[in-house]
Amino acid sequence: MSDEQHQQPESSTTRIQYDPGMSPEEQAKHRTRDSETLTILGAFVTVLAIAVLIGTFFAERPHAMVVNAIAGVVLLIAGGVLVWRGRVLAKPKDSNH
Repeated sequence: MSDEQHQQPESSTTRIQYDPGMSPEEQAKHRTRDSETLTILGAFVTVLAIAVLIGTFFAERPHAMVVNAIAGVVLLIAGGVLVWRGRVLAKPKDSNH
C-alpha cells in the first residue's frame, strides 16, 4: 500500500470517500443507498434495544437486570448514531465543502 492510503483524514469526522472516477450522478446514487442502509440498520438496532430494555423488567436477578439495562442503552445509542448518520448523509452535499 502506498503512503497516500495510510494518511489520516484532515478533519476529526469520518467522511465516506467514493471513487474519484465516479460521476456526480453515481456518487449521488451511492450516497442515497448508503444513507438508506444506515437508517434502516439504525432503526433495526433501535427496535432491538427497545426489546432488550423491555426484557430488563422481566429479569429475575438484579445482576441480569443491570446487564440487560446496560446492553439496551448501548444498543439504543448505537442505533441512534446510525440513524443520525444516515440522515446526515441523506442531506444534499454542500458545494462549499
